[in-house]
Amino acid sequence: MDKNNTLASLSGLAQMKKNVSVPARSNLCPVARFGEILAGKWATPVIYRLILADGPVRFNTLQRTLRPISQKELSRHLRHFEALGMVTRQVYAEVPPRVEYLVTDFGRTLREPIEALAHWAEQYFPVSGQVHAATPDQQHALVAAAQGDRA
Repeated sequence: MDKNNTLASLSGLAQMKKNVSVPARSNLCPVARFGEILAGKWATPVIYRLILADGPVRFNTLQRTLRPISQKELSRHLRHFEALGMVTRQVYAEVPPRVEYLVTDFGRTLREPIEALAHWAEQYFPVSGQVHAATPDQQHALVAAAQGDRA
């Protein structure tokens, strides 16, 4: 890719083959923005554990409940949620240092969409490990069964 194409791509004004416009990052659809907020394998479990907690949670306690998440990965997600205003971080001047995390009211607004996605997964992928195994016929059967549950 030449310099002009690179700059155009970075600015969000590039055009793909067949003249399809690529939207600027700020113009991503709401679903894509939601995906950016909860990007990564551990993002949803991290924020959901904090939502379910009755109060502040210490870093080590949170890490234990999310095993096998690494310290680096947990720190990255907590910083991300803190920057978004979804989590607060309280550092206590103790030896050893104590750090606690608390979900904000804004962060709690994720509870309903996360639980809706969990319900969907339970409905359509009830057996762990079979996420990619469903044939089209099996998919239709799952949808029919789920719709029958609502009738």
